[in-house]
Amino acid sequence: MKRRMIRRVAAAAAICCAFPVGTMAATPDVIDQPSPVAATPIEYQLDTEMVVDNWVLCVSQPLAESIARAREDSVAAARKIYTDLASAKSCGRFAKLAVKLRQPLFRSAPGLDHDSRVFSALVNIGGAWQTAFVVKDDMPAE
Repeated sequence: MKRRMIRRVAAAAAICCAFPVGTMAATPDVIDQPSPVAATPIEYQLDTEMVVDNWVLCVSQPLAESIARAREDSVAAARKIYTDLASAKSCGRFAKLAVKLRQPLFRSAPGLDHDSRVFSALVNIGGAWQTAFVVKDDMPAE
């Protein structure tokens, strides 16, 4: 008897999880109109572990922002600043990097032909999470 009750509760929970509550409660006229939130995808979720490709890791916010701000001028300007910072071992590009984004700090101006961003983040280096600053840019890796 007890097992049967547990199975029924588990089955009911599975059914509830399979169908979002908002979908079951929506009326037909609401379904036809796209939600502004749904139309705008969330690109970067904060405090969620993810792996990013070809992002730059920097030891300080001003250094990370210097790359992103230089990118607003040109790829060559950003590449020069990055090369100088990489030589000083202040920044480095990682082919793959596990991050937990904490806070957005900088985003390139709208209307430009690129999208550079700087975040404060936790990065997984050697199995331990460290505080750092990461730059998402569209510069091709050299």
